[in-house]
Amino acid sequence: PDLSGWYWGGGTGILAAIELYTLFALWQPENLCVTNLNYVANQAANGLTIGFIYALIGVGLTLIYSVQGIISFTHGQFYMLGGYVAYYLLSTVGKVNPILAIPVAGLVSLVIGAMFERLFLRPMHKGQIERVGEYAILITFGFGFFLEYTTLAIVGPFPKKVHPYLKSGTFKFLNISLLPNRLVAAAIGVVLIGALLYFLYRTWWGKGLRAVSMDKQAAAVAGINPLNMNTLAFSIGTMLAGMSGAAMVP
Repeated sequence: PDLSGWYWGGGTGILAAIELYTLFALWQPENLCVTNLNYVANQAANGLTIGFIYALIGVGLTLIYSVQGIISFTHGQFYMLGGYVAYYLLSTVGKVNPILAIPVAGLVSLVIGAMFERLFLRPMHKGQIERVGEYAILITFGFGFFLEYTTLAIVGPFPKKVHPYLKSGTFKFLNISLLPNRLVAAAIGVVLIGALLYFLYRTWWGKGLRAVSMDKQAAAVAGINPLNMNTLAFSIGTMLAGMSGAAMVP
């Protein structure tokens, strides 16, 4: 149920966190999380920085589900693909900042995602597939395996490394130590989520996506092509996954 937006949800979450922390402190008073609040602050800060990238991945997956009504099991592979695109671009170009590889990785992921949606998912939305739910699971699982093992065959099972965003070891803020690479990746996640929200609420295409997610038939009556919105949603979702992988390359 709608609890009047973020206020009630956030307040309930804060109260639950306080209650759980109090019970934990009573149960284990000698634990480091109870005796050293600076340690707790550092862990929370690290969790938030990496959480912004996970949020960016989740936003793309949610966009696909809300518009198409399917769960894409290729999302993790697109995240991986974006990372390898960024790595090989930076290895070819030379010593440039990894941030420059993020839009390129997003573009490659977008194109592959759009092609996959047009070839394999559009027949499902056009009524050419009988068992839609099972088909969506199998086809996205299959394409995910294709991406994964093709990359494994080309790249090999060896770790890769690129130049960091920033040269400093740690970043200090109010006695909280933050890793520069994660901090930059978190900032990229915040910027991209903000850009997505602007796109969804301030542009015609974004309003079309929201309309299709609410009611495909009503959106079609209003002049919006649901098939094109399906392709757009899947493409944006895979693009965000690829950009997340590129952002985490360092």
